[in-house]
Amino acid sequence: REGGAGGGRGMRMPSRSPARDLGGEVSLFMPEVPRLCTEAELLDLFKKHYPSVHAVKLVTKEETSKTFAFIRFGDEKEAEGALREMNGQIWR
Repeated sequence: REGGAGGGRGMRMPSRSPARDLGGEVSLFMPEVPRLCTEAELLDLFKKHYPSVHAVKLVTKEETSKTFAFIRFGDEKEAEGALREMNGQIWR
């Protein structure tokens, strides 16, 4: 875990709206994800609160070790809720 024993790191969500693709799904970009977080853990975390989430893609920039994520929602309202409610949430 990052942040010391029993602690974690907060996730940062962007201030802009989710993006809708041509298939009607919505992608939400998370510019800051704790380095040790896995796709499966992030998917589980979001699915607990937003049932329309069906995919998570983590990307790590090796030169900076910064990790970001794309989260796919089937429901735009859920994506908007996640944008407001998950910002700053502690992972683990």
